[in-house]
Amino acid sequence: MNPGARRRPRRRLDSVGHILPRLGLTVWMGLMTLGGCRAADRGPRVATLDGPSALDSISITSDARLDANRRLLGSFVGEGSNRMIHLLSNDTALIATLYRRYGKPLGRGESVWSRLQTLGSVDLPPGDGRTGPMVQETLVGFSGGLTRVRPVSVILHGSSCGPAHFLAEIIVGEAKDQAPSPVQGPVLGSFQTQPRSDLADEEIEARPATHMSDQDMTDSLIARTERALDDAITLRLAHDFLPLRSPDDRYLETNTLADIDAADVMPFWDAADQIRYVVALRVRRITAQADTLLVAGVMTWDSTGQEGRTVLRPTALRLDQGQVAALGPGWAPVYWRRLEAIAGFGSGSDYIWLEQVRPAQHSVIWGIMAPVSNTVVAAAQVDGSCDGREQPSREAR
Repeated sequence: MNPGARRRPRRRLDSVGHILPRLGLTVWMGLMTLGGCRAADRGPRVATLDGPSALDSISITSDARLDANRRLLGSFVGEGSNRMIHLLSNDTALIATLYRRYGKPLGRGESVWSRLQTLGSVDLPPGDGRTGPMVQETLVGFSGGLTRVRPVSVILHGSSCGPAHFLAEIIVGEAKDQAPSPVQGPVLGSFQTQPRSDLADEEIEARPATHMSDQDMTDSLIARTERALDDAITLRLAHDFLPLRSPDDRYLETNTLADIDAADVMPFWDAADQIRYVVALRVRRITAQADTLLVAGVMTWDSTGQEGRTVLRPTALRLDQGQVAALGPGWAPVYWRRLEAIAGFGSGSDYIWLEQVRPAQHSVIWGIMAPVSNTVVAAAQVDGSCDGREQPSREAR
């Protein structure tokens, strides 16, 4: 993609249908209390405003499918590299359908899964629906805006760990001789049925820039989120764990790749064209029994940093000599990191791209969330061991 591609000011994308994620939400009934204005960060708590229900974790989800006209449709989480954009799905129903329709015939007693496990991967060039899956319209949202891209190939990846570890990878991008693509980093790919004739190839519909107002705002958002997580965790912990305290040697890193004692803080646009902030926090806490916990959660805040809403429910994990493990039943054994705000479709609000880490299985899920409604738009596992694998949203037939 040409870095000099034309950019047009962002406008609402009314011609693009809303993406309809298929993930049931877990209702959070716990009470959460928050601080007042920054000047009163150590003052009395105030209740959050009512909002959408928080999620316990990001599960693998997919709306990917072949329609009756053999068009590949749906939403895909991914990441852009220097030349190509890689969109991913763990949807076993999609993988099985694509292979049975466009792969070589299976032998007697052979399954899609045994064939892919043997071959390792199968490349299915895009076609007209008969020779290969039809990709009619591909839009990609990234931190810089929205653009159209061209499909290059659909690759089905097998795994020795079984079908739940198989992966569909859709590669889109530009010609080999083009300059480096501006679409790099986290992305959301959406395969549509209606062409966007008003958006030419290589043209970018720009996302308005966002920036943190100052370091004081960042510090205040982190402090408020930390207090909210402490309050929520304290309400759920057994009494003999309390009180919790912060370790004396803590140094909090901001917007880095650190997993422990770290915060990610990112501004994004909501549906009302107002700036909000999303904060992912993972910090150590020492219990009354001298055990170390890792407390994690994700919240959003309004432009003043005062109205807080929970996106991913606060959880706690055991931390012992750098090893992280589940705390027990009812506590999600995960934490979240690497936030990025990317251009959304339909409503005009941004989506949030993030990673979910499940330490016990060494697994990483890439997820796209709509923070206004607390829903998962697309998610796929990109790394993980064979044991304890989460199941995709649909079983292959």
